Amino acid sequence: MYHPDCKYAIRTIPSLVHSKTDPEDVDTEGEDHAADADRYGFMARPSPTKIKVPKAATLPGSVKDMIDSMRVNTERGFGKVS
Repeated sequence: MYHPDCKYAIRTIPSLVHSKTDPEDVDTEGEDHAADADRYGFMARPSPTKIKVPKAATLPGSVKDMIDSMRVNTERGFGKVS
């Protein structure tokens, strides 16, 4: 939706025609400046990508495994001195 003051875009966007050689593009012989401006604006703000980082495997008997097990036992109340 365009602001009412964007008269050029409101007038030219609905009248765009597909290119005869590339159906995914518009015919560049017509007035396509507003469409190009929108296209570049959308390309400048791509959607963020979410990268999932796999959790590193802990080897049994490693230092990290021992620390994790101590942490779990402490949270459960084991190993506390009364």
